[in-house]
Amino acid sequence: MNARWTAVLSGVLLGGACAVLPMLPQVRGLEQQFGLPWLFRMRGAVEPPGDVVLVLMSQDAAAKISLPREPERFHRCEDLRVGAPPASHVSLPSMPSRWPRCVHAKLLARLGEAGAGLVVFDVLFRERPPLPGPGGDLHAWQDRAFADAARGARVIVAQKVEAIGGHEALAGLSPAIEEEALGSAPFPLLAESGRRADRFMAFKEDGLASATMPAVAVFARSIHDYPALREAIAREATEYVDYVPASIQELESQGQLQA
Repeated sequence: MNARWTAVLSGVLLGGACAVLPMLPQVRGLEQQFGLPWLFRMRGAVEPPGDVVLVLMSQDAAAKISLPREPERFHRCEDLRVGAPPASHVSLPSMPSRWPRCVHAKLLARLGEAGAGLVVFDVLFRERPPLPGPGGDLHAWQDRAFADAARGARVIVAQKVEAIGGHEALAGLSPAIEEEALGSAPFPLLAESGRRADRFMAFKEDGLASATMPAVAVFARSIHDYPALREAIAREATEYVDYVPASIQELESQGQLQA
C-alpha cells in the first residue's frame, strides 16, 4: 500500500513539475530551442497540400522577368518575357512593390489554369496614387486587372500593421483588390530567435488583434468544414481555442475573410 501511494504521489509531483516548469522563461527558451525542432524531426517531412500556392516576390524573379521599355506597354504587361531580356525590354524593378500588378494578375490566371485552389500572396497591395497614361490611370487599370483575376479564384493577400493616428491598425489596401480577395492578414516575422514560433495570432498593445496569414490560409482552406477544424483545436490544444474565431462569420466580421 505504501509503495502504491508513493507511486501516486510521485506521479502527482512529477505532473505538477511538468506543468509549472514550462512557465519559467529559462525552460520555455529551451523548449523553443530544442523541444520544437526535436518534435518536427521526429514527425518528419509532411507533404504540403497540392492545391495551395504561396507566392513570394524576390530580386531573383525580378531579374528573370522583363517587359517592354515603353511606359504604357510596360505598365500594361504587354509582351512579358521570362529569361534573358531582349534589347527592347527591361527587367522588373528590384523592389517588388514597384512591379506592375498586371504581372500578379497574369500569374494568378496561370495558377488557376494549373489547378491552384487557394493562392496566398505575401504581397502588400496598397492603394496607390494615379499614374496617368494615354489610356487613363494605369495603376487603377492594374488593380482592376488583378481584381478580375481574383474574382474567379480564392486569393489571400498580405496586410501590414502600422501606426495610424497614434494607434496601430491594418494598412489600407486597394479597394478593388480588397473587395475581390477572399481574405487578408499580416505575416509577422520573428525578430528574435528565442521568441515563440507557434503562435497563430498577432496581438498589439492598443488592443488590435489579427489572425496571421498562415492562420487565415488554414481557415480559408477549411472554410466549408470550419466547425470540425475548431473542434479539433479545442480537443488537441484546449488552451488556444479561445483565440480561434468561434465561426467563419466572426472572422468575416473582423474583415479578414469573406465566405
